[in-house]
Amino acid sequence: MNFMKCFLKFSIIVSFLFNSIQCYSVETTKEIDSLIVVGVKAMFSRDALIAHENLTKAYNLAVAAGLTKQQFLAQNNLALNYFRVLDYGNAISTFLKAYELALIRKDPIDEMTVLNNIAIVYIKEKDLKKASEFLLRSYEIASREKNGLKEGLYASNLAQVYLESNDTVKSSYYAQQALDNEKTELQSRVNAEMVVAALLVRRGDLRKAEEKIQRLREIAQKKGFKEELSELTFLLAKLYSDRSDFNESRIEANEALKMALDDEFRLRLYEFLSSLSLEQGLFSQAITEKDSVIKISERINLSKNHQLFEFSRLRFELANSEHQLELSKTKSHSQRLLFITLIGSVILLMGTLIMLFFRRAKQISFKKAYAEKELRIKELELENEKIQSTLLRNQLTEAELLKELELEKEKEQQRLLMLEIEDKNKQLADKILFQSTRNELIEEIVTRISTLPEIVSHQKLWEDILELKNHLKQDMKWEEIMTHFENVNNQRLLILTQKHPTLTPNDIRFLSFLYLNLSNKEIAALLNISPESCRKRKERIITKLGLERSESLQAYLSSIA
Repeated sequence: MNFMKCFLKFSIIVSFLFNSIQCYSVETTKEIDSLIVVGVKAMFSRDALIAHENLTKAYNLAVAAGLTKQQFLAQNNLALNYFRVLDYGNAISTFLKAYELALIRKDPIDEMTVLNNIAIVYIKEKDLKKASEFLLRSYEIASREKNGLKEGLYASNLAQVYLESNDTVKSSYYAQQALDNEKTELQSRVNAEMVVAALLVRRGDLRKAEEKIQRLREIAQKKGFKEELSELTFLLAKLYSDRSDFNESRIEANEALKMALDDEFRLRLYEFLSSLSLEQGLFSQAITEKDSVIKISERINLSKNHQLFEFSRLRFELANSEHQLELSKTKSHSQRLLFITLIGSVILLMGTLIMLFFRRAKQISFKKAYAEKELRIKELELENEKIQSTLLRNQLTEAELLKELELEKEKEQQRLLMLEIEDKNKQLADKILFQSTRNELIEEIVTRISTLPEIVSHQKLWEDILELKNHLKQDMKWEEIMTHFENVNNQRLLILTQKHPTLTPNDIRFLSFLYLNLSNKEIAALLNISPESCRKRKERIITKLGLERSESLQAYLSSIA
């Protein structure tokens, strides 16, 4: 009778614990979903730190609970949060983790969605080859799953990427695929037709292209497709420029400028307007528009660097505060662990007592009872040793976490240093290009003036013009520029000269301009040599460095630490 009562009590306790575990699992899923919703809302409210905090917490809870769906959602939105703060490196690595989870879950919709997201990041990074690879994989999955809506979207995206890559055959093919697909959404269809119009412009069929662009502009304006409307207006400006109707081209370009939704699009428009002014001989206006290009480029870089720095700083502060909070919770965590251990011990003890009562009902023996008591003491000692072992493992884990935090701090400092070096190099390149462009324009104007008959006949003015030309050639302040570049990139130049001792100072200067992303034409203008001489010098340097003809000199310079 006593045995039955004890067994009934034990069954009630076990049933209560089982139900608690089930409730905990459901509550955990709800909590994770709630954290993801809060994180996504914060992300679209441009509160990147709150989004990062909630999504990271959701991911960690999902990993602990073994919920792969919630892990994917948290990782995918974490990557989008990185993308929105222009941290493209972390965005790609986090998207790849989300892609691995999509493969584990064998969910084709998640898989093609995250592949498309990765492609968008590569488009922003101007790596069109990588972008097309990931978009093609998304398109193939959509085709395999017979998902017409996604298939049309990815075909339209592929057409645009191949157009920017100058692969007109593939661009035309995928544009037609999007247009032939009955399930393609209207916005994707407009983008595909815009690609077709751009291809017509490139082929010189301007009349047909203009008709298509005007029709698409009416649709975009009616449906409120702002980005497409501005792109179509820009395309029309290019068409008028190809037709040598420069005034109409300028009107359309200025109209597109009013519609511009971001600085990157404004940058493209000012570069176009600057080239248009040069073709028209409006040199003063060309300088003004070139200044706008430089200002917008600086604004984009400053905005990107500021956002990255602020987000990194806030992430570091958040990680530090979380670490301090974890340290403060260690004691209470240990107490909870002890409490859970005691509950387990009580359950184990009750089981042991039930066995003791059962044996006592059969055979009451002092010696047997004493042996069972000895056994129980040993079991409790083993449990105590397990507790001590658990505490020791927790201490080791804490030390490892501290070490990882230090390593993360060092990596962050190194990354910030690299960002600062890149920013200084960009400022130096902008300064060189600005001064070079200004001198080229002034020299061209001076050259034109010098051909006037009244100037040639006036000896004094002719000598002044020659002196002005000489002054322009010496106006670049090479020593100051090279000193600044060497101060910023001292380590890189040291490694380069050690690996290739045959390089001359002129070779080093030429390589410095290449590292600053200057084109052959720009370098030729800076060194006062012809573009052909510039190309030959580049080939000689490639031979000195022992590189293959197919290898990119710019990539080699960037690979040097």
